[in-house]
Amino acid sequence: MTDATLLVSLPQPVRERFDLFDDIILMEKGKILYHGPRDRILDLFENCGFRCPPQKAIVDFL
Repeated sequence: MTDATLLVSLPQPVRERFDLFDDIILMEKGKILYHGPRDRILDLFENCGFRCPPQKAIVDFL
């Protein structure tokens, strides 16, 4: 394992790939909506009143 940074742009990633990421930068129209750990992204949306339905994959919700 090496220490490396990789920047990947995926317009609509599949769940299996999304789960491999450590950090996420979520953008909309050139603005950063979220930048941080993948496992904390739902906290932000829930605090804003948007809850991911249990039957929906997180990547599809985002």
